[in-house]
Amino acid sequence: MKIRKVVLLGSLVAACLLLLTLQTRGYGSVARDFFAVVTTPIQTGLAKASRATFGLWATYVDWKNVRAENRRLREEVQALRVRALRVSETDDENRRLRRLLALQENLPLTTLSGEIIAREWGGWIRSLTVNRGRGDNVPRGRSRAADADAGHRRG
Repeated sequence: MKIRKVVLLGSLVAACLLLLTLQTRGYGSVARDFFAVVTTPIQTGLAKASRATFGLWATYVDWKNVRAENRRLREEVQALRVRALRVSETDDENRRLRRLLALQENLPLTTLSGEIIAREWGGWIRSLTVNRGRGDNVPRGRSRAADADAGHRRG
């Protein structure tokens, strides 16, 4: 390895001395033309390789940025889906509550609204458990009115 470096250095020094000698003897334009003919294809090849390398690197960096942006956009889409679902559920609940309020205003009786907290469907008996009771001054066995959603399972 060390000999290779010495040989390369010696070759470069010899080439420089040859070019200086040719230039001082009046053959400078011939030496310049010969040097240009020899080095132009090498320079062209190195320039193309350099452009290709930088192009490849730029493509890789863009790809990494696109992957990161794609990941970020997927997370944003997921968050927006959850948000849209919440809005949809809120709209449904709002419509249901408006129907209940309209029912309360139309009934001539005093009403108390409640939420179904449990359902039991067993054989001949079907029952619903509501979150209102003795604490709300509702006597056991009191008749109840239900909106259209009471018989449907939500989920």
